[in-house]
Amino acid sequence: TQSLTHLKGYEVKYFSATNTKGARIKITDTRLNKYEYLPYDYVYSTIWQQAAVYLLTIQNIKIVSFTWNENKGTYTLLTEDFTSELI
Repeated sequence: TQSLTHLKGYEVKYFSATNTKGARIKITDTRLNKYEYLPYDYVYSTIWQQAAVYLLTIQNIKIVSFTWNENKGTYTLLTEDFTSELI
């Protein structure tokens, strides 16, 4: 049988600006269902890049891979780190 690596996911979704809030992204820990909203930063060319930088620099979570769900319009960032949580 094939050996697979168990990874933890963080789903990343973009939300357009509204009358009361600016553009933002939502990062959701798919295992614990905790989430965090960040203001969208136009410095990055994709939302997964912004989320990966945030997870590494602020949360100390290293992303090893990602996947794109075209139907939901979301990225899922993958890590081997099961001990760190969004704070």
